[in-house]
Amino acid sequence: MPDLTTAEYKDQADGVKYYQSFIGRKDMPNFEKKITSEEDRWCVINFMNNL
Repeated sequence: MPDLTTAEYKDQADGVKYYQSFIGRKDMPNFEKKITSEEDRWCVINFMNNL
């Protein structure tokens, strides 16, 4: 998991963070079925942005 407090992470567009977090990337599993609510997913992205 990347350091969510770095400028490199924070400079990414929210859509990129969403895709990487819920659709998955490389060896990371997909979380689409674990957090099904679109609103909840964006709450997670907003939470990560505020770290």
